Amino acid sequence: MSRLEDIQDSDARTSPQELARLAQSLKSGQELTAEQHSTLERLLKVAAKREPAMVAQVAIKQEIFSGPLPHPDQLNMYDDATRASIVEMAVKEQSHNHSMQSKGLSGAILKDRLGQIFGFGIAISGLGAAAWISQYSGAAAAIIGTLDLLGMVGVFVVPRAFERRAAEKSSPQPQQPSKRNRAQRKK
Repeated sequence: MSRLEDIQDSDARTSPQELARLAQSLKSGQELTAEQHSTLERLLKVAAKREPAMVAQVAIKQEIFSGPLPHPDQLNMYDDATRASIVEMAVKEQSHNHSMQSKGLSGAILKDRLGQIFGFGIAISGLGAAAWISQYSGAAAAIIGTLDLLGMVGVFVVPRAFERRAAEKSSPQPQQPSKRNRAQRKK
């Protein structure tokens, strides 16, 4: 007696045609009806009793959807007017997000540009003050000029060096051999 006949004996309500339709539905990935689910459950229970190792495998299909719009299947459940308003709402939200990002970027660029302009103005003023004071005291002019230039270096160069060092620490790259090591290799 074959396994199919064993299963049919234990569950007389399942015909070979029904089993074939069930197998075809499973292979094609179609949604099973409630009746097919119960038939499959009964068959698996019988198979689990007779051959537990055969039923130990489990297949799970999970579908995850993320986005500003609901899943297309859910969206299609609504009437045309509701669907149009949901899509319009998503379009407006995306437009708003883009405009906010654009304004934020424009503001950051303006802030940097104003900082550079005011920094340039302060540097020129300091050098101008040093040049004017140099008529009366060369030492005072040198101190003012030196402090002005060191201040500009401190404001513009040092932060970039710290950023570069932090970037190197976060993403280690192969280090270049030093000049001393290169000279030893050439010999």
